[in-house]
Order: sequence, then C-alpha cells, then structure tokens
Amino acid sequence: MTEKDVQDALKDALRSGDKTAASALRMLISAIKYKKIEDLEKGEFSDEKLVSLVQKMIKRYKESIEQFENGGRQDLVEKEREEMEVILKFLPVQLGEDDVKTIVDEAIKSTGASGVKDMGKAIKYVMERVKGRAEGGLVSKLVKEKLQ
Repeated sequence: MTEKDVQDALKDALRSGDKTAASALRMLISAIKYKKIEDLEKGEFSDEKLVSLVQKMIKRYKESIEQFENGGRQDLVEKEREEMEVILKFLPVQLGEDDVKTIVDEAIKSTGASGVKDMGKAIKYVMERVKGRAEGGLVSKLVKEKLQ
C-alpha cells in the first residue's frame, strides 16, 4: 500500500458516505503529513514508513479500546474498533503465530542466542524478516518464551 492508496481510499469513503472510514483515513493522512514534516521528507512516503505508521496507529487504537472498555464506554469501543478495521487494511497480510515461531527458531539458531540476555539480537533478526507482517509484542513474547 502507498500514500496514494490511502488518498484514493479516502475519496472512495467520501463518495460512499462512510463517515467512519473517512474519519480514520483522515487521521492516517494527517499522521503521514506530520511524519513527512518531522522527517523533512518530500515526495512519496515510503511503503516501509507507511507500514510502521499504521502499526503505531493500530497500537494506539488497541490502547484506546482497552481504556474505553475499562471506563464502560461501549459506544466509543465500537467506534474505535470500526476505525481500526479501516486502518488495518493498509498493513501487509499478517503472519500466523506458527509462522512467527518458525522465524523465531531460525533467529535463535542464526544469532546463537542462548538466554534472555540475547533477546535483543534474536528480536532484531525476526523483525527484519517479518517487516510489518507481525506485531512486535508477539515477536517479543515468542522470543522470550523460547529463550527462558
């Protein structure tokens, strides 16, 4: 997915009258513009940066959903979930836990990681291989389980 795909999705959402999608996509476009300014970047936003940005937004949505659930605000939970679903479409197809476990095993063998102190090396190896197709929290959890 590219920045242009996000712009096109916003146009489609506006044409169809989907206010939830339009709102979520506007936030994503705003985050892209902010990141471009922050990085002093001109032109097209790279796919890797877009994936990273979407992952951060998904993490924020999950945190918001948890907070709203704890506060008993089911109406806001549903709104956040719907917006998160719109943004999720801009992530590459996510790997299953079994696929990530296979990459974790490969990472441990390749890096020679033998204990929790070597977690960083193994996580770095895995994250380079999954490139946005798995959440960092899952990778960290699986590496920690294997190294304990």
